[in-house]
Amino acid sequence: MSFMSIPLVSLATFGGMWLMGQRLSPENIFSTLSFFTMVRAPLTVAMPGFIEKLSEARVSARRIDQFMQLDVLMNKCEKVKNENEEHVIIMENASFSWKDTPSLFSLNLKIRNGNLIGVKGSIGAGKSTL
Repeated sequence: MSFMSIPLVSLATFGGMWLMGQRLSPENIFSTLSFFTMVRAPLTVAMPGFIEKLSEARVSARRIDQFMQLDVLMNKCEKVKNENEEHVIIMENASFSWKDTPSLFSLNLKIRNGNLIGVKGSIGAGKSTL
């Protein structure tokens, strides 16, 4: 409700009361105008944020729905007995993609047993894919 909406809302309210034959007493007019003034500030502050959050929630719900509609992929990985006790993860010339878009390719990686590994990189570099 902007600054000009209080007179318009008041006109509509009091005009409607008058048309319905209601008595317009100073007490009713004052309390109604006070109510409109008190409600104006929270609505002008909260309403844009509420609309923004509602829009964000709608986008998130659409993304979740798209994810839930994806086909389930079966695990095509072969289980191999680990003959190398020194390394727990070994990737040689590995490639990964999201749908048809390659994300990581020709990746060579060896992670030793018991090591703590950190992954660092810019946005979109493939950290989450890894």
